[in-house]
Amino acid sequence: MINQLINVDLKIWNKELKLWEDSDTDIEKGIYLIHFHAKNQIYEVRNLKKKPFKQHIIRKDEITLKPGKFIRGLENRIFGGSGYAKYWKNENEPQSEKREISVCFEKSTTIYLIADLSYCKENEYIELVEVYTKLILKRCGVEKQEKVNSEYYRYRKNISNLISDLNDLRDKVEKFKKNNS
Repeated sequence: MINQLINVDLKIWNKELKLWEDSDTDIEKGIYLIHFHAKNQIYEVRNLKKKPFKQHIIRKDEITLKPGKFIRGLENRIFGGSGYAKYWKNENEPQSEKREISVCFEKSTTIYLIADLSYCKENEYIELVEVYTKLILKRCGVEKQEKVNSEYYRYRKNISNLISDLNDLRDKVEKFKKNNS
């Protein structure tokens, strides 16, 4: 099987060097944070049955963050049946009646593995870590990117602060895991 994560900008924390490193390793379960940094406007259509298609848009140079969990592999979460790579399109790329993988997601994002939870047998614990991650993220200078119920957040600080805030987020999630496992 081909490793589709090779072309994804995936970052995993190196505990010894205390920095984010590139990776193409699939992780079974965990918490991620997607950093959208589109060079052109991009969009997703959430419901293909509603016509005309309603688009969720991320504008050029807008810093957007999307936290979440995965329990069937990170590669599946990105490229599987309802994976992000099938939802996100470049502004001039048409959305067809059927979802197909687009390079838009690979070219417009960096994914940070906030917590590797592959050892967890209980999905409830993973959900708890996900909720905690979102609570901490909301304290990092973000606001909802859409008015509707959305888990996409606009980062309001300068881009130079993002890595420091991600490190702080990851540290707090690690502490939470140690205190609650």
